[in-house]
Amino acid sequence: INEHIKIHFLGKYLSLILRHKPEVIDIKLDQHGWANVDELLIGINRQGRFINRELLNEIVKTNNKKRYQYNNDFTKIRASQGHSINVDVYLPSLTKSLIFKLQDHIIQTAPP
Repeated sequence: INEHIKIHFLGKYLSLILRHKPEVIDIKLDQHGWANVDELLIGINRQGRFINRELLNEIVKTNNKKRYQYNNDFTKIRASQGHSINVDVYLPSLTKSLIFKLQDHIIQTAPP
């Protein structure tokens, strides 16, 4: 099977799991929609579909809607949008120090 087609169909299956029905592979999402990457890969493979981290990374990287995101240490993954299940996909708020750094950068780089 063509690699592009395989990635496309695995992406659709990943969408089903992370946006609608994590129970199809017997995993749970936390309240913010995060799934443990290792549990996700094991669950998908248990269902007879082959996926590894390399394929998962390719799906995340090439999704034209930027539908998936990893946490900072790549141990968790979630869908960014389009859930039919109840999750709170929050975006982290800016910290005061980051706001001040951005403000300083804007002031320093603004034209006279």
